[in-house]
Amino acid sequence: MDQELINDLIGLVLSGEATEQDKETLRNWISQSEENREQFYILRALWKNTTTEVNRTNSDELFHKTLKKIESSRPDEYPQESYPEINENKNKRYIGLKIAASITVLLVAVALFFYQKRQIDAGAGKILMVEESNPAGRKSRIFLPDGSVVWLNSQSTIIYPESFSEQDREIQLTGEAYFEVTKDSLRPFNILSGNIKTTVLGTSFNIKAHQNAENVLVAVKSGRVAVNLQGEPSKNVILGPNEMAIYARNSDNLSKTVFDNPMSQFAWAEGILYFQNTTLREVFSSLEVWYNVSITVEQPGIDLNHVYTGSFKKNETLRNVLEAIKFIEKFDFKLKGKEVTITKN
Repeated sequence: MDQELINDLIGLVLSGEATEQDKETLRNWISQSEENREQFYILRALWKNTTTEVNRTNSDELFHKTLKKIESSRPDEYPQESYPEINENKNKRYIGLKIAASITVLLVAVALFFYQKRQIDAGAGKILMVEESNPAGRKSRIFLPDGSVVWLNSQSTIIYPESFSEQDREIQLTGEAYFEVTKDSLRPFNILSGNIKTTVLGTSFNIKAHQNAENVLVAVKSGRVAVNLQGEPSKNVILGPNEMAIYARNSDNLSKTVFDNPMSQFAWAEGILYFQNTTLREVFSSLEVWYNVSITVEQPGIDLNHVYTGSFKKNETLRNVLEAIKFIEKFDFKLKGKEVTITKN
């Protein structure tokens, strides 16, 4: 396909002015080769990072900025789901970057016109936002406008637009949710949870971001996910299956680890109550949210730091769960309405 036509299509897509036929043509071109995919995602990343700092009158300055940005870029600066893995062969990478540099200025110039138009249109119209919240003891399944599915845990909230934009799909999350995201190579899916931004194109993963928790956790079941600190693109991690990002709020530190047992991260979305080396303090806290009850522990005598491992099938009663745990942990309990009292055996 003619490169000039491709440039025009990319510009229209990035600016939000592409028709469905335009987008389908570009999708077909992207799917033809890794080089095409690489070129598109480099340009999209550069466009997103550049539009807020340039205008149509400084194309020379933009050209030099772009070249400098490309030459100094590192592969890990862009999410791998949005920025395909590149062959480490230096010649191939150099050629790919030269191609990107050669058309970026034209592309940005075209897209800036539509970008300015889009800002005006957005200001004139109103975006209807939808808020879905679950109290303690309730879980729900939510279908988003693009067909993605969200399993929202207890004491959790998501906010999303009634219809997603042409450029991306963005929602806000407080609490915990498991996602199965519909693939769309032209529109990344972004979840904002506090200082953390999680970006995917199509995958399944879990985010745990309760407001009062010390850590925000992002665990991936399938596909690839990029997690970064908002406003600090250099602080990011790329996750694959069975990998997890941990953001420590107190230290503002983002790290990456692995988990061996998927049940520990995803069981709740299937209605399974699962504990793996979990302290009794955390167990009781989870039971309060799961069953919408208040649990009071009468100390001394009960070691809340003792760890417990066990799982309970869907719809198991609270009484049965407590009976099973007390057999191992040696405590007594009284259950009255929504009040539970734990005492030393």
